[in-house]
Amino acid sequence: MPTTAVVPAVRHLVRARDLADANLTEPLTVDDLAAAACLSRAHFSREFRRAYGMAIPGPPVMDDATRAQAADLTAKGFAGTVFLETDDAMKAYDELSARGVEFTEKPTVQPYGIDCGFRDPSGNSVRLAQRTPMS
Repeated sequence: MPTTAVVPAVRHLVRARDLADANLTEPLTVDDLAAAACLSRAHFSREFRRAYGMAIPGPPVMDDATRAQAADLTAKGFAGTVFLETDDAMKAYDELSARGVEFTEKPTVQPYGIDCGFRDPSGNSVRLAQRTPMS
């Protein structure tokens, strides 16, 4: 009897990441990323949360100048960085560290909030930020 290969969930997430990297200047939805990963929206969201310890955020909002700058960087071969926002950066840092995520930068207080960085299983840069509410 032939055996069926089981593809690790992270492989599906890599497909979604590749789509995001190739389309930095385009707004992508969770549905777009889930389709690229060949997973339902719900399954993709669960796998993302399992792999990164947080829910996938909605699409970023870019003004025309930022979109043009991203397009220029993409044309020059820049792969990009994934930015994730959280309500509690220290808690997310502690939970991800407990799961074995090795951070390249520990949480530090910045003018805009708390920021830290790590690499995903494929070696891509991920920024995790907790924004300080504007007054």
